[in-house]
Amino acid sequence: MLQNLISFPYLEEYLSSVVHPWWFRKLLILLCSLMIDIYLVGCACSFGLYVYKKLNKHQETGPDSKIWKKPRKFISHIVDIYGKIWHGYEVTGMEHLPKGPGIIIYHHGVAPLGYSLFAARYFLETGRLCFSLIHHLGNWIPGLQMVFYVSGLKSYNKAEIVEMMKKGHLMGIAPGGAREALFSHDYGIMWEKRTGFAQAALEAKVVSDLCAICIAFTNILDKT
Repeated sequence: MLQNLISFPYLEEYLSSVVHPWWFRKLLILLCSLMIDIYLVGCACSFGLYVYKKLNKHQETGPDSKIWKKPRKFISHIVDIYGKIWHGYEVTGMEHLPKGPGIIIYHHGVAPLGYSLFAARYFLETGRLCFSLIHHLGNWIPGLQMVFYVSGLKSYNKAEIVEMMKKGHLMGIAPGGAREALFSHDYGIMWEKRTGFAQAALEAKVVSDLCAICIAFTNILDKT
């Protein structure tokens, strides 16, 4: 019985089902998935940033440390080039941003692509990092923590947001969050009663600098 189970016909049938051209095509499609490619690029950047941090451990004092300027500029160039080639995006209204502290309120799509492209372009043009509030589940995404750290992405609490603005930084916040990402249509706002960002602006005394940035895109859908 055992001999029949491990005989060559059974082995040949098993291998023909595993090493089938359909599986190779499926693997190729999986590797070509845009989201997976972005994730793998993010992991590669995180590894490079980790090595960079180890080489400059005596100079690193936080995400706003000057030693991160060069790698941050490199990452911003990658994101900006991707946005130009794949989406042909444009940013309008950037000249209205405050020179000092403020809050940038943006619509949270299924993926906050528009804001990510804006943050990269803003850094390249001004040299200022826009710190961003993300969901606490972002802290559990493996392989991307160094990219989040250098990019200023964190699940800040209200006190930390106020403190960051008092230091003169810009904060990017999507009040709609996951609800807006999943259920909003045609850029409809779904803030409900989430007014914490306005309270933080009041405490940091940057109410006059509370900004909404209009980010316009051309070819926002994947090019075919």
